[in-house]
Amino acid sequence: SRKIRASSARLFDQVKARDVIREIRQLMGEWYDTAIVRSVVRHFRIINRLYRGKYRGYRACNTDYHDLQHIHDVLLAAIRLVDAYNLSLADPLPARETLQLCLAALYHDTGFIQESWDADGTGAKYTRIHIRRSHEFVRTQAARLKIDLELVDGICTMISATDLALEWEELSFASPAEQQASCIIGTADIIGQMADRMYLEKLLFLYYELREAAFASLTTAFDIIRNTASYYDSTQARLQTCLGGMDRYLPMHFKVRYGIDSNLYQEAIDRQMNYLQV
Repeated sequence: SRKIRASSARLFDQVKARDVIREIRQLMGEWYDTAIVRSVVRHFRIINRLYRGKYRGYRACNTDYHDLQHIHDVLLAAIRLVDAYNLSLADPLPARETLQLCLAALYHDTGFIQESWDADGTGAKYTRIHIRRSHEFVRTQAARLKIDLELVDGICTMISATDLALEWEELSFASPAEQQASCIIGTADIIGQMADRMYLEKLLFLYYELREAAFASLTTAFDIIRNTASYYDSTQARLQTCLGGMDRYLPMHFKVRYGIDSNLYQEAIDRQMNYLQV
């Protein structure tokens, strides 16, 4: 193991693709062979092309909350959680499930991306069904993306683990490792977005997305701010119950890799919530 040269200040502000790729290679290279790491990097580059409108048959991402930065944040949180999990336990997460996890993190919000023919509104109109559409994207594009068909079902299960509207008991896992990986991506999706240094500012974008999706409970932009505290409480409960408390391993990651004996994700989230109370 080695410490990664990086300041904690930029952990939640990595907008440059090369920075993300560097961390993928550094962290995953500690545990998995070169083929797995190269595959994740290749799919990372594909998702960047997709969100920028460079993937044939699809429009560029036009949702300002569920954007490319969010994908970067979730992937990085997932990889850091895997590293923390592997450092903390005797048996690392298997390579197969780790690859599925990373691909699920990358493709979990593709349901917001519109096909080229769809020029009506933005991808936010698909908010209620974006998980199903993300499944469809992975299944229909698997051959083009060169995803082994044997991995697809597991990837879709892990994508479903990010669906807060889905009861956890409705998910069926092929193995204990698949369940652990699903807990990790569900955790990464929550902490990745809430630790984003622009999280509070981006809540306005989330309001506009939900308004386009016709969420009647939101009548003003202030509603999304007011509801954030209760959202925080519900996600904290989810993290510690059905998601298995995976975030408890994070201090080990930050201690070993950065020499910081703390869970920097939780600290960042706490700062966001404290600001709302002012």
